[in-house]
Amino acid sequence: MIRPLTGALLLTATALFVVWYFVGGKQEIQWQLAFHRAAPSGWDYSRVDRYPNYSPLYRISFIGGLVLLVTGIVRVVLDLSRKMRKAMNDRASKAN
Repeated sequence: MIRPLTGALLLTATALFVVWYFVGGKQEIQWQLAFHRAAPSGWDYSRVDRYPNYSPLYRISFIGGLVLLVTGIVRVVLDLSRKMRKAMNDRASKAN
């Protein structure tokens, strides 16, 4: 079972990535696709706008979402390792 704080971190990270998508992530994905289409021979990207204008929430939501996502994943891994260690200790104590 996931602890409430870990679930909240993962849910918040997901929400921030959704915000990121709607405040500029969608345009960034489109820019990346256009960049790769514009460079059929080498790295010629002169036809692509290199400096798109995004809202301030773009960077904040991406960085915040990434930090919370990594924190949540680390907490899940730590919780699982604690549960496995506890289960192994319980089995060893029953054997004695």
